[in-house]
Amino acid sequence: MRIPTLIVLACTFVIGDDALAQRPQRQQLSFTGTTSASEMLIQDVMRNVMDIGDDDLGCPMPESVVADVLPPGFQPTDPAPAPKGARKPVYERWTIEFCGDEIPFLMTFWTMDQGGTSFDVDYPFQELAASAMDEGGTRLQ
Repeated sequence: MRIPTLIVLACTFVIGDDALAQRPQRQQLSFTGTTSASEMLIQDVMRNVMDIGDDDLGCPMPESVVADVLPPGFQPTDPAPAPKGARKPVYERWTIEFCGDEIPFLMTFWTMDQGGTSFDVDYPFQELAASAMDEGGTRLQ
């Protein structure tokens, strides 16, 4: 049985405008839902997510995250390659709100044989294509 995890991360970010950059602003990120990630891993993942927000979405500071662990039989259409020494991946769908828009991401977590966890952030998450399989892993028409 999974216990839902509620984590609120408080981070300090410097806004890009020179006038505002001199005064860092503290913003809280609401993180709710169920995840297999530790608080430290969430912070590492969110650094990558904020880069994507800044580079691709023009909105570097996410407002909220809702995490869901995907079923064990889930298989993405184009899975990230597993690092050497990785165990079976855990896939999660994180819906992240950027500037009012909810954007789905696919997170892949691998527990490593030598300890620790590796991860991959996939954006955009091709949820419809990936979820179009039955429980046996056969692609639905």
